[in-house]
Amino acid sequence: MHIIDNTDQIVDTCSVNGASFDFNNPKTAVYTKIFKDLTRYSRQDGPLAITVWAMDNQQFHNAATRTFYALYDSSGVKNADARVSFSIPENDSVTYRNAEITVTGTAENYRTQTMIVRIAINDSVSSGYATIQGRSGVWYGRCA
Repeated sequence: MHIIDNTDQIVDTCSVNGASFDFNNPKTAVYTKIFKDLTRYSRQDGPLAITVWAMDNQQFHNAATRTFYALYDSSGVKNADARVSFSIPENDSVTYRNAEITVTGTAENYRTQTMIVRIAINDSVSSGYATIQGRSGVWYGRCA
């Protein structure tokens, strides 16, 4: 989601469904929230309400709220599965002596123009991420 104020500036504070976004890119003002188990929100069961709140800055306190609705449709056309693969490290389990490691890989068959790859080490999500533009590409990230 791209969130800006009425002068095309980034906002000071924002939330989704009362919680923080999973991550954001301050240079582009794009905020991302990952929702799981969308199959629970069908036409029969009702939509998932996604309420976004944003405030421009601490000086003016101009706030806005907008609610979006998401439905899962099992009759939709199934596309090829998105695929993310690692080049480095070659194995899924590695032991390093350094506190920081470099991770690279490729991504294929995703539908959006942008894919964001986040990496977790020992169940701790890295603060860094790699952004892939286009339909496929090579990504690179550092984890600490």
